[in-house]
Amino acid sequence: MCLNNNIIEGVGVKKLVLILALCMSAQAFAVDMRALRGSNGFVELGDSYSKLRDVLGRPESSFEHNIRDGRGRPYPATTYKYRVDNANYAITIVDGRVYRIDWVESAYLGTNILVAYDC
Repeated sequence: MCLNNNIIEGVGVKKLVLILALCMSAQAFAVDMRALRGSNGFVELGDSYSKLRDVLGRPESSFEHNIRDGRGRPYPATTYKYRVDNANYAITIVDGRVYRIDWVESAYLGTNILVAYDC
């Protein structure tokens, strides 16, 4: 009977380890940042879109979508994809201001990059 319990406990631990590994890998998809350094200065949350363009230049691509506030109201947003120092970033603009800066793993960049932005 003890052997069977040990086997069951072993399987339970393996499942727990698998779940933790999956959770950790999902968190590595995008890292929320407060600022990004470009060649001409810093871009921070709340900065204007024009400052973003002054510091980082033209984006590689952009995507228009909606985000939702705490009450579920939609707001139009545009997310721009930049490559800075061989790293990929997604910067979201709402009402002409930097709303979100994310470092994004290159394996996830592509046409569906914004699946993570279901805010």
